[in-house]
Amino acid sequence: MTDAQAQSPIERCLGTDQSFVSQRLLWMPKFEAVLPGKKAALFFQLGRRIGLLIGLLLASMIPMLKQ
Repeated sequence: MTDAQAQSPIERCLGTDQSFVSQRLLWMPKFEAVLPGKKAALFFQLGRRIGLLIGLLLASMIPMLKQ
């Protein structure tokens, strides 16, 4: 794999991360409008933790690039 080829997965990963953050920012006011602040915060904390666990599981299945 060349340096240029290695750039593509990095850009896709960063784009996905940016999309998740954008969606959280979009939905946060909607949840805060119908849930008390503590419950909305807990919901987002749990969602983030579950997302991190899923990401860790997926990352463990992808082999690291070789030098």
